[in-house]
Formats: sequence, C-alpha cells, structure tokens
Amino acid sequence: EGTALYSTICCANHACDQSCDVLYAAPSEPGGEPGPGRFGAPLRASLVARRAVAAGDELTIAYVDTDAPWQERRAALADYGFLCRCSRCVAEMRCPKCA
Repeated sequence: EGTALYSTICCANHACDQSCDVLYAAPSEPGGEPGPGRFGAPLRASLVARRAVAAGDELTIAYVDTDAPWQERRAALADYGFLCRCSRCVAEMRCPKCA
C-alpha cells in the first residue's frame, strides 16, 4: 500500500455509496508493453463513474473498504476527521439488520 496525490482526484469527497471508482494504470514502457512506474507504483489514475451522473452531481469516491459493516467503515474514517452521512450509512445506522 502507498499514498499518492492526484491533483483532481484528491478533490473528490467520500461516500460509502460512491458515484465513482478510482482506477489506476501503469504507464506504457518503451517497447509498448505496460509496466510499473518507478518503484513499482502506477502513475496514472482515472475517475470512472459507477452509475449515471447528471451535470451538477457531486463526484464521490470511497476512502475505505465499502464491503465492511458500517461500524467498521465509521472506525476506518476516524482518521479523516468526519462521520460519513451518505444515504447508505444513514440507512444502515437506522436499521443495522437491513445492512
């Protein structure tokens, strides 16, 4: 695991029911074969919509594992300094058995 800063993608807020995924791709190496960048890290990231997004809709990504129960997601987000109140978290907080 590592950390990288992508100037546009880092502007996306978190939601557990995110509208987008971040896809990472290695750059093309001389000779045409894709390969890892320096230190083995991918150098290109793309924001890809998971569903239809209308003009003006916020683009969100998941900062944590969205397969985890909401209590675990909430704990994982503690380092980010906020409580997620996306529609998924609100629904799961109201009805933990429904999640």
